[in-house]
Amino acid sequence: MAVGGGESASVDDYPCGYLSGNYKGICIIYIHDNDCKRVCIDENSNNVGGHCDVFECWCDAICHTETIAAASAPTLQ
Repeated sequence: MAVGGGESASVDDYPCGYLSGNYKGICIIYIHDNDCKRVCIDENSNNVGGHCDVFECWCDAICHTETIAAASAPTLQ
């Protein structure tokens, strides 16, 4: 896992993602990625970005082993 300057990550941290609850409309890669990223960062302080995949906005986060996702929220790992 790459960690940017000033960021720290423990051994129990890993990249994960989930479908944005706030992004509205279709999300097309390369066209809407910046909008998706902005919505995701505003959506949750744990989010480090966002990207379009299969016309949906997926938020990128750093998850911890103790992080539990809501049963109804799809996740990418």
